[in-house]
Amino acid sequence: MSGPSGTRSAARAVSGSQEARSSPGRARLTGRGSVLVMILIFLAGCLIAAWSDLDWPAGLGYAAGVLLAAGYARREALLLVVITPPVIFATTLIAAELVTAGGSTLLATTEGTILVLAAAAPWLFCGTAACVLVAWLRGLPRCVRDLRAEIAGRGAADRQAPASRAS
Repeated sequence: MSGPSGTRSAARAVSGSQEARSSPGRARLTGRGSVLVMILIFLAGCLIAAWSDLDWPAGLGYAAGVLLAAGYARREALLLVVITPPVIFATTLIAAELVTAGGSTLLATTEGTILVLAAAAPWLFCGTAACVLVAWLRGLPRCVRDLRAEIAGRGAADRQAPASRAS
C-alpha cells in the first residue's frame, strides 16, 4: 500500500488539513484571543461614548465585540466567550469612566458607569442574546456537555482515589 496511490492519499490528507487550517471562514481565536478582542472593542466603544457624551457607542461596541468573539473563537473557547462579556464590559466601562472622569473621580466614575449601563441596557441584552445564539449554532451545547463530562470524570476519580488508598 505504500505505492503511488498510498502516497497520493497521504499527500491529499496533508494538503486537506493545511487547507482547513488556512481557510478564511474557519474560526481561529483562542479563548485568550477572544477575551483580548472583546477588551479592545469594549474599551474603544466605552471611550468613544465617554468622550462624545453619547451612550450608544458603548452598546454598539459591546454588541460588535461579543459577536466577533463568538464568530471567530475556537469551538472549545465558546463557553468562555459566552460567560465573560458582562464582566469584561463592566471592567472596561469603569476603566473608561476613570480615564475620562472630571471633578470628584469616585462620584463621576460611579455616576457615569450607572448612566451608561442604564442607557446601553437594550444593546447589552440584545448583544448577549445574539452572542449566545451564534455560540449555540457553532457548538456551545457540545462545550457544555464536555464540561459536564470532565467534571463528572474528575468527581468519580476523586471519589475512587480515597477508596483505593483505604484498601
